[in-house]
Amino acid sequence: AVAAAATALAAWAAPDASRFYWTQALWDTGRVGRLDYVSNQSLQGVLARLTAPSEPSRAAWEAAVALVLAVWLWRTHRALRGGDLRAAFALTGLAACLVSPITWVHHLVWLLPSFAVLVHARRLRIAGALYAVLCSSVVWLWFDDPSGIDGFLGGNTYVWITLGLLLGLPVGHPRVGPPSLRRLVNATAPAPTAAATASVPVVSGQPGPSSRAAALTAGAVRAEDRSGGSEPTGLTRPAAANPQSSSERASS
Repeated sequence: AVAAAATALAAWAAPDASRFYWTQALWDTGRVGRLDYVSNQSLQGVLARLTAPSEPSRAAWEAAVALVLAVWLWRTHRALRGGDLRAAFALTGLAACLVSPITWVHHLVWLLPSFAVLVHARRLRIAGALYAVLCSSVVWLWFDDPSGIDGFLGGNTYVWITLGLLLGLPVGHPRVGPPSLRRLVNATAPAPTAAATASVPVVSGQPGPSSRAAALTAGAVRAEDRSGGSEPTGLTRPAAANPQSSSERASS
């Protein structure tokens, strides 16, 4: 709906340019640009810069695409099994940037869902560092010459970040939030005591097993009270001094 509305608005605002795009420019694939241009941060861009000025091997690119799609399928399956739709969506955006024949730098907006996942998983330092590198335009340092080891590593920095996120993005993390009221009640509710059990009245005229058990428990509690507690020495042990008594505070 958004795409259709934007297209209609563009056609209304600039009818001649829209007509030229939809009838001519869209079908001219040669206008897209060179595959080895440093702004092409896809797998094919990496291969094209390695083999420039020759065309990259199509078989090598297809093998790399198949491998990335296999990793995407595995990790997305894990995310969906854990109910983590956010991570599954982010992984799909990462894979799309890698397997597309041309991924200009502005197409890397599809990495933003991954940063939402990192923030959700409390990986704030990693998210901040990667976002700073992506905003640095570092790949243009090799605009003129992306050859050599430094060109291979630095000129494809955004590809390596995308691959790293595809492999290491945390998946299966449930939503972090305050515990539910039911869990709080279950965690803080005290266990029933023997005295509370003994105070349960017998409703029916004929005592059942539960009432007999309550009577036995009440008898044990009364016997324990008469004997001075559960300690074998009863009341012979002197009571501990109260450190907060008024006499001690006065003497100190």
